[in-house]
Amino acid sequence: MKLFLYVRKSTDREDKQTESLPNQKRILSKLASELWLDIVNIYEESMSAKAPWRPLFNKMVKDLEAWKAEWILCWKIDRLFRNPLDAWKIQMMMQDGIIKIIQTHDRAYKPEDNVIMLAVESGMAHQYINDLRKNVVRGMENKIEKWWYPWRAPVWYENDSVDRTIVTDKIRFHLVKKMWDTMLMWCYSVPQILEMATNEWWLDMRKTRKS
Repeated sequence: MKLFLYVRKSTDREDKQTESLPNQKRILSKLASELWLDIVNIYEESMSAKAPWRPLFNKMVKDLEAWKAEWILCWKIDRLFRNPLDAWKIQMMMQDGIIKIIQTHDRAYKPEDNVIMLAVESGMAHQYINDLRKNVVRGMENKIEKWWYPWRAPVWYENDSVDRTIVTDKIRFHLVKKMWDTMLMWCYSVPQILEMATNEWWLDMRKTRKS
């Protein structure tokens, strides 16, 4: 039987879950060998499954619909989906016989199995995202009630990881203040001030994980 191996971690940061993907591939590849299964392709993705827009997952679905494989091998069922649309898509493909088996590291899901179990696990995976979203909103509201800035600090401030608030950036704050003072002189345009701040005063943006 031919199968697709799908492995996923929830973040694209290199310093987070660094061992997750190699461990998933190593253990699942060994399992495929023990079950005499032929891995046709490996889909390796580093992004959240809370939204149904994962490019490699969608490519795997199209390849399954083209009958290039009949099995899916993944670490856990929530590695495949955490949103209702992807869950419905996979369940329909199992019902139509396109997917024969979804094999995880500890159990197999078959079309003839009780559909309630798969539906419950799908609901649990989706509920995890809902709970996570509620916790994030609750945390932001808590910061606002304490008069803390709830998002990433502007360029002239920086986030204090200890007090969970923002403090003045010792370098950039004075440069941004200088930009405003220069603009209030009414002698320079905004692009000219930006040019001076960048090339003469060496104002730069704070480095983040994405920029």
